[in-house]
Amino acid sequence: AGVYADENFAREVMQLFTTGKVRLNVDGTKAKAKAAGEDGAEGTEVQEELPVYDNSDIVSFARAWTGFDTQRKRGNVEDYDAGSYPNLIDPMRIVPQWRDPFPKTDLRGGFVGDRYPLCFSDDGGGVAS
Repeated sequence: AGVYADENFAREVMQLFTTGKVRLNVDGTKAKAKAAGEDGAEGTEVQEELPVYDNSDIVSFARAWTGFDTQRKRGNVEDYDAGSYPNLIDPMRIVPQWRDPFPKTDLRGGFVGDRYPLCFSDDGGGVAS
């Protein structure tokens, strides 16, 4: 309670490293939507760039990044002078108590992980049971 996911990190990942801010067409040009001009008169249509995400997407993606912490130090590698250096070698670990347990929406109106079954038992016919 009172602790919120870091929305800035999620925004930076989306904006700089994955989707960018503006939706793109297959040929790489910016996707645009026609909108009526300010006076609403015909012939004054303005084309607006389509955003890839909005603030609700940022909030959802920020919640997906919750619960991560550095691994404990390994004495044979990170045993420096003061011992205050974190483990920078091993992948981060998830602390379940810090993890946001609720579903996270994706950019297409579904949920992250929708197409991945939690449990799967193949009965020979490729059907989950």
